[in-house]
Amino acid sequence: MPDWQRRNKTEYDTLKELVARLRTQYGNANNANSHCWVFNKMMAHPTRHRGVTYDYTSILTDLRSILEEIITEIESLRRQPFKWAW
Repeated sequence: MPDWQRRNKTEYDTLKELVARLRTQYGNANNANSHCWVFNKMMAHPTRHRGVTYDYTSILTDLRSILEEIITEIESLRRQPFKWAW
């Protein structure tokens, strides 16, 4: 669905709302202790904040519901389930 953000299709309204909720819940890099800030500081960028390990369970648990809703909506729009490959 490469055009989902550019086109004003009502079929994408639910997905756009879900993504907006995810962005709000995830936060941003300027908000200390937001999920985004934590991922940036603890995993992506080397800083003095990062230790040897960090437990992301609480963040992933918090985001799980909205991520599952987004996946379900995308599968519905595509009319096929994702094929998970690890």
